[in-house]
Amino acid sequence: MSKLYDSFEAAGINLSGAGDNDTVTIECPECSGTRKKKHTRSLRVTRSAGLWTCYHCQWSGAVRQDHHVPQRPTYNKPTITFESELPQAVTDYLVKERGIDPEVLTPDIIGFSPARKKIMFIYRRDGEIVNLRYRDRQKRYSQEENCEHILWDRDKITKNCELVIYEGELDKLTGDSVDPDRVHCSVPNGSNSFQFLTNSEKVLELPAKIILAGDMDAPGRKMVEELARRIGKDRCYKVTWPAGCNDANDTLLTHGADTVRQCLDDAQPWPIEGVHSPSEYIEEITELYRHGVKQGVDPGMGLGRKMRISPGCLSVGTAIPNHGKSTILNNIMVNIAKSAGWSFAVFSPEYASPAHHVRNLIQTWTVKPFTEGVPGRMSEDEAVIAIRNIDQHFHFILPEEAAPDIDTILSRAKQLIRQKDNVKGLVIDPWNKLEASRDRGQSETEYVAEVLNKLTYFAKQFGVHVWLIAHPKKMERGQDGSYVVPRPWDISGSAHFFSMADLCWTIFRHVHDPEADVEFHVQKVRDAGVDGELGVVRLKFDKDCGVYSEGEQKFEEMI
Repeated sequence: MSKLYDSFEAAGINLSGAGDNDTVTIECPECSGTRKKKHTRSLRVTRSAGLWTCYHCQWSGAVRQDHHVPQRPTYNKPTITFESELPQAVTDYLVKERGIDPEVLTPDIIGFSPARKKIMFIYRRDGEIVNLRYRDRQKRYSQEENCEHILWDRDKITKNCELVIYEGELDKLTGDSVDPDRVHCSVPNGSNSFQFLTNSEKVLELPAKIILAGDMDAPGRKMVEELARRIGKDRCYKVTWPAGCNDANDTLLTHGADTVRQCLDDAQPWPIEGVHSPSEYIEEITELYRHGVKQGVDPGMGLGRKMRISPGCLSVGTAIPNHGKSTILNNIMVNIAKSAGWSFAVFSPEYASPAHHVRNLIQTWTVKPFTEGVPGRMSEDEAVIAIRNIDQHFHFILPEEAAPDIDTILSRAKQLIRQKDNVKGLVIDPWNKLEASRDRGQSETEYVAEVLNKLTYFAKQFGVHVWLIAHPKKMERGQDGSYVVPRPWDISGSAHFFSMADLCWTIFRHVHDPEADVEFHVQKVRDAGVDGELGVVRLKFDKDCGVYSEGEQKFEEMI
C-alpha cells in the first residue's frame, strides 16, 4: 500500500552517499533484507518530486506536499567574495602538466578557492554567476548547493557557430587551447546528469553543428548517446578519440594539438538515413556478439512473452470500438513507467479532458477503483501519490488548433524530449484526429504514407517508441454473427499501417461472453527475437479499475 510520509527519512530511505542526481536508485529498505542479493538497488527515488517506487516489491510512497520542497525550486546564486586569481602553482599545473594555453584561463570562467584549495569553474548565464564547481588534482569534485545546472561557458554560444560539448572542464579548456574557431563548452556534472538540458533548449537551437566529444569509457558513450537523442541526432556529430586516450586532454598530452583538432574535424554524423557501410556498426555488432541481443522492455501482464517495447520503433494498435485500445495502452505505459522509469508524451484527444485521462491512469497506477462506493476504493493518500507519480511520467500534448497536424504534435514532443528526463514514448490516440489536416488533392494513401514516414523517422531520430492507435474500416462478422478479430490491414485508410509498422497488435473482447478472457493478438513483429513473436496472450480485465492482468493461456497459443 502506498503511503505519505513527512520525509524520506521517516520512510526509512537513506539518500546519503546516493550522489547528486535528482533520480537515484538505491537499496530498498522494505525488501533488500529478504533477498538473496541483499545489496541490489531496486528503489528508484526522485528527490524533486518526493517519490519512490521499488521495481522488485512494488513498494511506493511519497513525501507529503507540505513537507516537501516545491518541484520548481528557487536556485541559489553564489557570489565570489574572495580573491580568486589562479595561484602560480595552479597555473603551472594547468599549463605545464595539462597542456592548457594560459590565454584561455580567463578570470570570468576559472578561478581558485583558497578555502577549498581547489580550482573553481565559474558558470555564468548572460554574465551572471549561477553556479561554482570545484576540482582538485585528484579529480575530486564538489559544487555549491542548490545551484542551477547549465553548460560551462554557454555565453559564448552564438547563432550558426560550431559547438563542441565535452564531459569535463579540462577537456573544454583543451578545445579552447587548440581550436579557437569553434565554441567549446562542458556539461556541469560529468556524465551523471542531464538537468542542464531543461534550460538549454533555446541556446542549443543556435549552433549550426553540435559536436559531442565525450569520454570513451562506458559512462561517456552513454552520455553522448543520450545527448544526441534529446538534442536531435540529425544535428549532432560524434568524436572518437585515439586508442588508449579517454578524452580530449589525454589526446592532447599523448598526441598533441593537431590530433585533437583532427579528431574534431573528423567527427561523424549519426547514421539516420541513407546508405551506410558495415564498418559504422562495428562497435554495436561487437557488443551484440559479446553480450547477445538486448530485448525491449517487458510491457507486463504476460505480454512480454510475445511482445517487447524498444526505442526507435513504431507500434500500430487497432480494435473494434470500445474493446479497450486506450485502456490497454494505459496499462502498458504505467507498467513501463514503474519498471523502466520511462516517461511519455501523450496526444489523446478522445478523452473529454486530461483530467479524465489522469483519473484512469490513477486507477491503473494504484490497481484500485477511483469511484466512491466501489469496493476496494483507493485511499486519498494513494490517490495523491499516484497523481504525483503520473505527473512525473506523463506529459499531455494539447495543441490549440482544432485539427492539429502531425508536425505540430511532433514539435511539441521534441520539446518534451529535450526538457524532460526519460521521455521514451510518444502516443497518438487515435489516428482519425489527424486526418482533418490532410491537404486537398492528397490521396488518403499518400497522406498515411507521409505521416507514417514522419513517425518512423521521429522514433529513430529521438530514440522513442511511438504508439499509433487506429480504428478498423469495417467490423467483419463470422458465420455465427459475432465479430471476428480485426487485422492491421483492416485499418481504415491504407495497408501502409501494416507494412510500415514495426509492431502491430489488436485487443479483442468476446462481447457475448463477459467472463471470457480478453485476447491480445500480436500480428506483426518486424524484429523477431528482439521485439517478440506472433501469437496471442489472454488477459483478465478488472472493469472496476481498468486494469489488465495475465489470464489463463492455452498451450497452443504459448508456443
